[in-house]
Amino acid sequence: MVLFFAWFFYRSVFAAIPLSLLYIPYRRYRLRERRTAAARRLRTEFREAVNSMLTALRAGFSPENAVRESLKEMRFLFGDGSPVVREFTVITKGLDNGIPLEELMAGFGARSGSEDIREFADTFAIARRGSGGLTDILTRTMLVLTERMNTEEEIRVLLASRQLELRIMSFAPFLITGYISVTTPGFFEPLFGSAAGMAEMTGCLALYLAAYLLSRRILDIEI
Repeated sequence: MVLFFAWFFYRSVFAAIPLSLLYIPYRRYRLRERRTAAARRLRTEFREAVNSMLTALRAGFSPENAVRESLKEMRFLFGDGSPVVREFTVITKGLDNGIPLEELMAGFGARSGSEDIREFADTFAIARRGSGGLTDILTRTMLVLTERMNTEEEIRVLLASRQLELRIMSFAPFLITGYISVTTPGFFEPLFGSAAGMAEMTGCLALYLAAYLLSRRILDIEI
């Protein structure tokens, strides 16, 4: 990306040296996107795991054994590399070492970084300490969580077309400029041979990046 911008805006590979500073915020942005995608995947898999736990609880399993049964099913569905399988493996190992399940669930909620999972862990601890009705309480909690996740999915579907439009529009300036350069050779040459031209291209680069970041911020809706 840095080399492309250096060639496109300045026709010089040496421009990649100062432009390489752009890689730092870009890297942070990509890491944040990956963390968001990983958290979304964990929440989706967690919903399936809790539904499996509820099925086991209704069948008469204890909460500890319900977690173990859920782990077996999640391993079959998602494989050993899935986030929820890794977390439930930690929980089952903790159970084998005599750590209370509610404490392990609280640790899972803290590690996950998901408000939904933390709320579920808190609800589980309260219901476990209560006089009974654990299955009913967890079922109602899961209904709320599922409704919230379905709403988020509907919003993401609605935004998908806008995100596709953003990707297309972000490439449009390069395609248009490339077309003009091919059909009219030398049209942009005055911009690359003088200090004034370089200043104008720097302004164009700044405007492009600002417009792209603004559009991403508009579509980055926190639910």
